[in-house]
Amino acid sequence: MKVADLTTASAKLHHALKTLRTRWEKTQSEWHDPVSQKFEEEYLSEIEPQVLATLERLGALAQVMSAAEQECS
Repeated sequence: MKVADLTTASAKLHHALKTLRTRWEKTQSEWHDPVSQKFEEEYLSEIEPQVLATLERLGALAQVMSAAEQECS
């Protein structure tokens, strides 16, 4: 029995980031004023690096959890 499934969580988070990128690109085609630029700078530009760092850390944690699970079984 798997104790923790970080792969599914990582996949969902990665998919959400891709969806956000796609929808923002569509939004930019109609919303391109100083407010949209400020929104992108203050929020969206901060999100992507944080999500990518989180995905990297989840991958490392998944390896540790997998090794621990193998040692305990």
